[in-house]
Amino acid sequence: MSPIGRRMSNSFWSSRGRPSPGILALILVAGCGLSFFGGEQLHASMVKRDADVLHGVVVSADPPQLLSRNRRGDPNLDHDLKNNSIGAKIDSDSEVAQAGATAVATPAKWVQSRWKVLVFANQRLESLKRLGVSLQRAHINETVSVQFFLEKGQPREIYDYASTFEWPHGPVSVMARHSQGGLINAILEGWYPTRDAEWAIFLEDDIEVSPYFLQWAQEGRRVCEVDSSCIGVSLYSPMLNELVKPKVALTDRLKALSPDSAYMAQVPCSWGAAYKPAPWQKFRRWALHQSPDGRYGGELNLALASGWAASWKRYLLELMLVMDWTVLYPFINNEHAAYSTNHLEVGEHIKVADDFNHRREDYEHDLLNVPPPTLHGPITIRLDHLYDIIADTIATAKIERIRLRNLPRTGCQAYSLEGHRELIDPGLGVTVVMTFFYTKARFPSFLANARTYCSYSSVKRIIIVWHNRDFRPPTMAVCNQERGTTAHFVLPRVPDTLSNRFIPTYRILTEAVMTVDDDILISERDMVRMSTVLAAGGYNQVVGPFPRWYSTSESNDPSSEEEQVLKYMYKPGKPGANPVGYPIMLTKVHLSHFSLYSHYYCDAAYESLRNTVEQIRNAEDLLYIKVAADMFTPPSLFVLTADPIHDTGVVGLHSKGGHNEARSMMLQLCSYNDSFWSTDVVLPPGTAVTQYDDTIYNEQHDRVIER
Repeated sequence: MSPIGRRMSNSFWSSRGRPSPGILALILVAGCGLSFFGGEQLHASMVKRDADVLHGVVVSADPPQLLSRNRRGDPNLDHDLKNNSIGAKIDSDSEVAQAGATAVATPAKWVQSRWKVLVFANQRLESLKRLGVSLQRAHINETVSVQFFLEKGQPREIYDYASTFEWPHGPVSVMARHSQGGLINAILEGWYPTRDAEWAIFLEDDIEVSPYFLQWAQEGRRVCEVDSSCIGVSLYSPMLNELVKPKVALTDRLKALSPDSAYMAQVPCSWGAAYKPAPWQKFRRWALHQSPDGRYGGELNLALASGWAASWKRYLLELMLVMDWTVLYPFINNEHAAYSTNHLEVGEHIKVADDFNHRREDYEHDLLNVPPPTLHGPITIRLDHLYDIIADTIATAKIERIRLRNLPRTGCQAYSLEGHRELIDPGLGVTVVMTFFYTKARFPSFLANARTYCSYSSVKRIIIVWHNRDFRPPTMAVCNQERGTTAHFVLPRVPDTLSNRFIPTYRILTEAVMTVDDDILISERDMVRMSTVLAAGGYNQVVGPFPRWYSTSESNDPSSEEEQVLKYMYKPGKPGANPVGYPIMLTKVHLSHFSLYSHYYCDAAYESLRNTVEQIRNAEDLLYIKVAADMFTPPSLFVLTADPIHDTGVVGLHSKGGHNEARSMMLQLCSYNDSFWSTDVVLPPGTAVTQYDDTIYNEQHDRVIER
């Protein structure tokens, strides 16, 4: 029996031989919609991990029948909840620690619903009533459950209203906090979907919905479910772009773009929206790694995602930009009409209602009282998070001259390796990371290579590390419409250095990463060949077609503390001079595991060596192999390519004076030794070479076409 099974069996029976009230509550909660067993399930591992993060929340079962009640003076919830109950408190170890009170029977008539309405309330009774009335007046044509989430310390009237809410369309439940959580935690803990068929509609208490809100959500869901990039349907239609300063109106721009009744945008909505279960699971698990203490106030990785300082939307916006996700929005010719509206009331985010920064006319909508139009997908207009059209090619994307202010914070401050693992596609595929310094002269060659990589079926995404910080690149471009492959541009905020090519970014979505210069082009067959070798070795090498060597000799300097002198070499040494092998793989092009980026860029142990790379503007590849060698041996594997490699570079670092001397110095600083040299390993026949000589070197060299 598993440890979880043992814990449950030990606590199942009370000392008097009856089921413990905590377990009884857990069973009833599971029957009321959590669906831990049976039905259409998301991955069981998701459910287990989700249960592990619940804390400080009181869970109730569904009304209406009260079986028993036994309130015992909870200091935070000292109200007599009429016709409802408080169930079990779930602690941080995801076990039922105690029974708050009673269990409630669930009516057998309810079929499993496709919709769950989540209502978040905090101190605004009249607002909550207004929202409740709008829900009760809505045209509901299928089973819909409602769940109230109450912050700690609510007035008795709010508990009474939620616990007696009349809703003939499905089960109703109430969750009330024992401890202060805040809106971000309430939203993230509010929905733990266990069925692929269940969508959730998030409504804060200052929202009001149209009588046709569900019909619009149904229509949007029909289109969104067949679009893998679409994660939800907004009931609200924004009138302002809040992510630019000053805020600008959107309506005229949308009228010029689209005659359709809807559009896609890379912006989440919190003023009435329905979300898909699987993307929400991924979002919530990833968000937990961004703030393990639950405070959610840290840095994020992308440019304007930090605009909503106290909102959960900034985290979902961040992940939408990472994952190429969109939300479907209604486009109404009447700019002051929608299927939900925000009444802009004082609360956690709005401190002063109807002031200069938040004018009611810019946010409040009239509620549509007509059925929604039929949507004919796919929705063609897609806007980025700045509400500009997402470019369909890299060539059509805007490249603008900029100042160096207000650039995105990239790197380690806003990065979690464990959070990144939540986003990785475990299947085969490659993320291509190109390094590029923008000039008009180099752009055509770079563009041609990027387009070619976009055409490869095994490429999941292209990331361009944009080293010229005097020009703002586009945020993204859809470079392969058929497969939805996108190109993302990373603009480092730190001073430009060769180490920036290894910036850890959540936008890497595969285990295999191909690091490549903008002037190098390899065939898809060879890229797949190298990724196959990488996977066969457990992602424990740096795999590529450009090895390099070093020689060792005894030091003749009596004042030197080094016993041996290391010298960088372009070709293998003389037979017998060194172990036969190769310790280095150039960053012209190589494949490695995505986690090496964060170890290189963020581990404190390599800080002084990274500083050396910045000072000498050289040898980042030698340090990368050093990091790999510290993690696994051998660090490098050579793959003999089947097709020519095109190298369009004319001038490189190797042509500058002192190049070999700088690299030899880096070898010494990295303490290269014989353990770096490759030895025999078991790999697919004919794909990789561990024993190396001049014949193989010449054979590979002949495959490089320079122009």
